[in-house]
Amino acid sequence: MNIVSLVGRLGKDVELRSLGDNKVISLSIATTDGFGDNKKTNWHNVSFWNKQAEIIAKYCSKGSQLAITGSIDYYKDKEGNYRTQIKGISFEFIGRNNKDEQRPQPHQRQQQASQPQFDANNFDDDIPF
Repeated sequence: MNIVSLVGRLGKDVELRSLGDNKVISLSIATTDGFGDNKKTNWHNVSFWNKQAEIIAKYCSKGSQLAITGSIDYYKDKEGNYRTQIKGISFEFIGRNNKDEQRPQPHQRQQQASQPQFDANNFDDDIPF
């Protein structure tokens, strides 16, 4: 299974690009690991496409915090160095909005249909087992 989850901050403003009929954004997300003098920052390249790309571009800017789920892809760049790219599957806004616009709220779980209440006074003893 190729799944990665990250919580981090955007390292630069988001730029929405068009590739034919598709929209894409490439994010640089910083995550931290460790404590005190051993604290380390790692940078991750993440891409999102189409509707997700449009939403992130509209509501996020440098410093915005996101939770990302995606899959890791490895490739060779022009110089022959191996690079990693995370293909975004889903995201969630975290923290405050850096832009003035109000973010959409996360989808709320639909309530399950209420189950009928058990009535001990109206119990049928004719159970076939």
